[in-house]
Amino acid sequence: MKKLFAGIFLVMILFPVSAEDHEDFSGVVDFTVTLKILNSPSFQELEPQSDQYFILTGAITERRVVNSDPDDPEAFVGEIEIVDGEWFGLENVVMYRCIIRLSGSEFKDMIPARRTRRPKPEEIPLNTQVLIIGKLIGYLEEGSVKIPIIEGIKLRIL
Repeated sequence: MKKLFAGIFLVMILFPVSAEDHEDFSGVVDFTVTLKILNSPSFQELEPQSDQYFILTGAITERRVVNSDPDDPEAFVGEIEIVDGEWFGLENVVMYRCIIRLSGSEFKDMIPARRTRRPKPEEIPLNTQVLIIGKLIGYLEEGSVKIPIIEGIKLRIL
């Protein structure tokens, strides 16, 4: 019985969790933002916040290498485009999209410079569902449409 109380006491000391920690986390990660919200004109009027992270999901429709230096893997920059959609009735679909910018050596093998016949296990295939943690860094304007650009921090294939 003493070991049980000692174990609980040790856990409480090593891993203190309080309401303040939850509030701090809520201030950093906004779970309410989706691709639909990122693509809404009212959200796009706001200035990107450098300390606000989002968790997004979508299907990869494009991938491209922006910068690749074989001598410096940390200089790697790749981009993927993810999309999500929403049905309205039986005939209308609205698509939401954004560009995810991935920088650093951990993403180098995920985005090949060109398509290969035999993809590597680390490679992210097109049309794959992914989960992304990132933050808004700006918008790409295509005519009257603004496409959000997210700096990807972590990526997971679903």
